[in-house]
Amino acid sequence: MNKHTYILLILICVFSLEIKAQSERKITRKGNSDYESGNFVDAELSYKKALAENNNLIEAEFNLGDALVKQERYDEAITSFEKVVKDS
Repeated sequence: MNKHTYILLILICVFSLEIKAQSERKITRKGNSDYESGNFVDAELSYKKALAENNNLIEAEFNLGDALVKQERYDEAITSFEKVVKDS
């Protein structure tokens, strides 16, 4: 393969990673909107979906803990908060 082909492949990889990151942030923002509306179950699902795509999203993990607290699921919330502390 020639030099241009390698450059093209590298650019495709970089752009695909950026698109995935935007998707994770978009899902997290949907969770934030659900949380602000008081829909904590849907917020939880959005945060879990974002974390399934990237389990290192500290914001989504922290917000998941908050959504679980609002549902009075304290043991699960503690697990999320402990992960945030560990990963920070």
